[in-house]
Amino acid sequence: MCLYEETVVDFFDGWEGSFELKVGEPAQDEKTREKMIRLIEVLKRPTPGATETAETQKQAAELEQAIGELVDLESFYKFWAVESLLGFWDGYSGNANNYFVCHNPTTDKFHFMPWGGDCMFEKRSKLRVDPRAPLSVKTKGLIAHKLYQIPACRERYAKTLNEIMATHWKEDELLAETQRIEALVKDLIPPEQAATIRFDNMRRFIRNRRGDIEEETADGMPVWAAKPGPLPLLGQPGGDGSEQDKNTIFYAAKTGNIDGIKQYLEKKNDINGKDPGGSTALSFAVLAGKAPTVKFLISQGADAAFPNRDRNTPLHSAAFLGHFDIAQMLLDGGADLNARNNRRETPLDSCSAPWNAQIQGFVQFIAGILQIDVDMN
Repeated sequence: MCLYEETVVDFFDGWEGSFELKVGEPAQDEKTREKMIRLIEVLKRPTPGATETAETQKQAAELEQAIGELVDLESFYKFWAVESLLGFWDGYSGNANNYFVCHNPTTDKFHFMPWGGDCMFEKRSKLRVDPRAPLSVKTKGLIAHKLYQIPACRERYAKTLNEIMATHWKEDELLAETQRIEALVKDLIPPEQAATIRFDNMRRFIRNRRGDIEEETADGMPVWAAKPGPLPLLGQPGGDGSEQDKNTIFYAAKTGNIDGIKQYLEKKNDINGKDPGGSTALSFAVLAGKAPTVKFLISQGADAAFPNRDRNTPLHSAAFLGHFDIAQMLLDGGADLNARNNRRETPLDSCSAPWNAQIQGFVQFIAGILQIDVDMN
């Protein structure tokens, strides 16, 4: 068995190396990634035309069958329907995020499991999603999107969703459970987190969810053909790489442009300001291995211990990429040797895994999306 953990990763062309292996031997992993490539190729097939003819029905059936040869569709439809029912806008079907994919040797197919379920019980996504998007289904994951364009698959999804609602969506029991949990934890929640944990909003969602879905699907599942947009490139400043986007202190730090950084600082740019991904200029200089830039930024007051959204610090990055000299600069500049990220990993944990082809592939993937050069040797 091979198990992979995913954060903003999907079955895009050339992305098979970005799936993070958590369980499995190298030989198994190599074969599993070959199956990922096959799935990527299947998902690249054109979607049959909207007009139902004998030919398009045949193409649709062949496409579903091809996906089903690689993905366990019975379990996937349940996984997909539950994510949508719970309003899990940051999961696989809602954001190509927060999920495990497992290759089950018994079925010889991929199975999906959710994780990181802190973004549930929301009627609409907090991301920039078209407000016209359906409430009853989420289709930002490539597999979900491709299946949803097939009328027969929409019917199968609707049947699965309705069966789960009829069997498990028992409002009184769910509401009682929220009351029980709230009573258990209300005195344990730190004040700074209390505002983000809103049981009343959760209970409102539970009360209204069945009615919202039934109203939207009274005449069948809504047609929704919007293609998933490109995934955000984690930590990449400059979004689309345009000249306008390159005019940031983050890009100057990543490229080692100290004179450019000085100009931004003269314009009162915050040296510890964060880019849209939550990373600082120092973080980018560390990732890119720009030692002189790191030294300059620290001398100008850059916080060497500043964590990003995942609580990874610049020292985590330096350790993972083997930037020894930069790690020493960060420690001299006040970095916390024992800082833990959201996975409870210290910088030492980041560099202690044995080097192998999977880690090399992951480093190459990150280097690619950040557009930085990494010395693999």
